[in-house]
Amino acid sequence: MRIAFLPMPMFLSAIFLICSASVAAQPPVQPPNVDWVIDGSSVDPPAEYIEQHEVNHEQALLMYLGDRGHLQAQIDSVRTDDPERLLIYASAGCRFTIGNIRRIVTEEQGKGENSIPGDMVELLGLIRSGESFSAVRINLERQNLSDYYIDRGYILVSVMLKEPEFPRECEVDLQFIIDTGSRVVLSGQLFPTIERNNPEYLNRIAALPDSAVADRRTLRQVRRNLQQSGLFERVDEPGLMLRDGRYYLVHDLRERRTNVLDLLLGYVPDPGGGGGDVAGTGMLRIRNAVWDGSMLYLRFERMSPQVTRFKGEFQQRWMFGVPMSAAGSFRFIQQDSTYQLRNIRFETGYAIGGGLEVFGSVRREASSSNKGPLVPVKVLDGAALFGGLGMRADTRDDILVPTMGFEFHIELETGHKRIDDERASNYTNRLNYRQQELYAFFRPYFMLFRRQVVAPSLNGFMKVSPEFTESDLFRTGGANSLRGYREDQFLVSRLLWGDLEYRYLLDRTSYAFVFYTAGWYQRPGLIVEPDGGGGVNGSIQSGGFGFSYRTPVGQLRFSYAISAEDSFSNGKVHFGLVADL
Repeated sequence: MRIAFLPMPMFLSAIFLICSASVAAQPPVQPPNVDWVIDGSSVDPPAEYIEQHEVNHEQALLMYLGDRGHLQAQIDSVRTDDPERLLIYASAGCRFTIGNIRRIVTEEQGKGENSIPGDMVELLGLIRSGESFSAVRINLERQNLSDYYIDRGYILVSVMLKEPEFPRECEVDLQFIIDTGSRVVLSGQLFPTIERNNPEYLNRIAALPDSAVADRRTLRQVRRNLQQSGLFERVDEPGLMLRDGRYYLVHDLRERRTNVLDLLLGYVPDPGGGGGDVAGTGMLRIRNAVWDGSMLYLRFERMSPQVTRFKGEFQQRWMFGVPMSAAGSFRFIQQDSTYQLRNIRFETGYAIGGGLEVFGSVRREASSSNKGPLVPVKVLDGAALFGGLGMRADTRDDILVPTMGFEFHIELETGHKRIDDERASNYTNRLNYRQQELYAFFRPYFMLFRRQVVAPSLNGFMKVSPEFTESDLFRTGGANSLRGYREDQFLVSRLLWGDLEYRYLLDRTSYAFVFYTAGWYQRPGLIVEPDGGGGVNGSIQSGGFGFSYRTPVGQLRFSYAISAEDSFSNGKVHFGLVADL
C-alpha cells in the first residue's frame, strides 16, 4: 500500500508534520531540564514528543500544539538562564476547525469529488465539517479510506493529503486524493523458501481461487490455511511480485521439521506419603508418510501402573484436488488384567473455509474381559456400532503459541450395543440397547496486553445409555485434560469443566503460565456392581503453573498442578518435550 503526501510550502510545515504520521508510542524517556510555557501556563512535555525531536525542542512543542489544532502556534522565546533548565515560551493561537472536506478519487474509480458511494462517506467519515482539527482523527480517516479500497482488491492504493487551504480565519479546508491504482488479480503463488514440502501440495492447501482478487479477505484466508496445516513455525503476511505483467503471491514461510516426537513424563505422589507412580506418553507423527498430505500417527500411553493405551491413525488430506480428508484409526486400552477395549474408527471430512471442517464417522467398539474366578467383573463382553457427525474449527494465528483465534470441536454419535457375555444374565436382562454420546470443546485466545494472553476453555461430555459398565465411561484426568488429578482418575458419563489459563509470552515461541480449573462430573451406577451400584456426583477444582520453552531440540514443557484434594507439596509434576525430527 502506498501512502504519500503532495508537496507543501514551508509555512505549512507544521501541518505536514502533523499529518505525515501518527505519534508513535515510545518508551517514557523525558529529559528533566525542558519545560514548556504555553500562553502563560506551564505544561510538562510529553515524553513521546521529546523522544521524536531529541535536539529541536522548539519543533517538538509546535508538533504538540499542531496535533491539537493550533496550526498557527508560534515560539515566543527560549530562555536558558539556568544551565540545567530550558524554558520554551509559546503562543498557541486559535484552535482551527475543519471547513470543507473533499475526497477525490482517481484511476479506475473515475475522477471527481465525492465519488465514493454516499453511504461509505458516512461510514468512513471520522472527521466532519465544524469539528476541531485533530491530527489523530485525520490519520484514522486516511487509514479508513485506504482500508476501504484494500478490502476490494486495490492493495496498491495511496491516499494523499493535498495542501490544506485556509479560506477563513481559524478554519482549514482538507482535500484527500485517493489514487486506487489497478485492481490486483492474482495469477498464482510462489514459495521460494520451501525445502521440505511439495509446492504443488501447498498450492492446494492454500486454496487460492483462480483469478482471485487480492483483497484483504483473500490474503487473510490463504495465510490462515497455511498456518493451520501444521507444516510451518511461522507464516508471514504474503507479498506481491509482478512477473511478465502478472501478479503473484509470494509466501515467506519458516518450515517445521516434517516429523514430530512428543514425550511426556509425570510423577504422581502417593497421598499416603509412600512412593509415587510414574506415568508417561510417547507420540510419533510422520507427515507425508505415503503421499503429500498424508500423516501417520502413533501414540503409546502408560497412564498408571494399571492402564496402558495405544492409538494408531493414518490420515490423508486434500483428496482428489478438493479439501476432503479421510482417516482410519485403531485404539486399544488394557486395564491391568481385567479387561480390554478396542476401537476401530473411520472418518471423512470436508473443509468449508474459514478454518471450519464438517465430518462424519463410523466406529466399532468391542470389549472383552478376563473371566478368571478371582478377577472382579467390571465389563461384559460385547460390541457396539456408532455413527457420528461433527464439526471442528481452528482459527488460531499460530499452532504452538497462539495469541488470537479459537479452537472448536463438537461431535454427536449414536449407536447400538449388543452384549454377548454368558454372565450377562447375572446382571441384566437387557442385551441390546441404544447409546448416544456428545462431546464438545471450545477455547478462544485473547491478547489483552502486550505479551499477555488469556486462554479460557470449556469442555463437556455426555453419554446417554439405559445401562453402564466401566467400558462405557469417559476417562479423564491428568496432564492432557484435568491437570492436578491422577491420570484417568475419573470415569464418568457426564462432565462439564472450564479452564482459565493466563500466559506471559517470554518470546514468540515460549511462555510461562498459571491456570485454574473448575467443573462438575457424574458417575452412574454400574450393572456389574452390587444392586446396580450408586451414582456419584462431584466437583472438580485445581490450579497450577508451568512453562513452555522453545529449545534447539524442540518445545520443552513443564507443569506443576494441585487439585483441591492435595496440599501444595503434593502436586502433580509433568515434564514433556515435543521434538521436531
